[in-house]
Amino acid sequence: MWDAWDDAEDCDDDGHLHGDLAALDFLAIDEQQPQADGSSENPAAPESEQPEEASPLFTVTNPSGSVAVTTAINGCVHHVELAPKVTNMTEGELAQEIRVIADLARLKALSVTHAFLVEGLGGIGYDPSAISASLSHGLCMPTPEQADEAAAHEFARRYGGDPDW
Repeated sequence: MWDAWDDAEDCDDDGHLHGDLAALDFLAIDEQQPQADGSSENPAAPESEQPEEASPLFTVTNPSGSVAVTTAINGCVHHVELAPKVTNMTEGELAQEIRVIADLARLKALSVTHAFLVEGLGGIGYDPSAISASLSHGLCMPTPEQADEAAAHEFARRYGGDPDW
């Protein structure tokens, strides 16, 4: 048979410690309080625990400026921005537009990674053209030129007859 659950003897009903461990209460951080300047960083945290600098982000915006997608350097979507004029689009049109622009932003980010790797590995003695070919074909990582061509082709295909473009 189970005994009734009871609080630890060192704790009172409000959960505060009153035994030997009570002296460590000053170390507990209940919530991260905002600082006077509005930031919420913990200035007492060691440098290794401070937030790292933001990684590079890459944004592609459609020609009408209604949809902008920002991706991280690995191609993952970071955020999507929509202009008020998207209310003129159907849900399906908006979804398709976001998907297309997100794919172009992903290609842009991966192309920067491609260029970085080719330059870095070329600088330590590897053949840049062989590295580029391996990245393009083996990992489907476009060159910056391929990403630009894909964006130009997609924009011409989708907006070529649009007078706003």
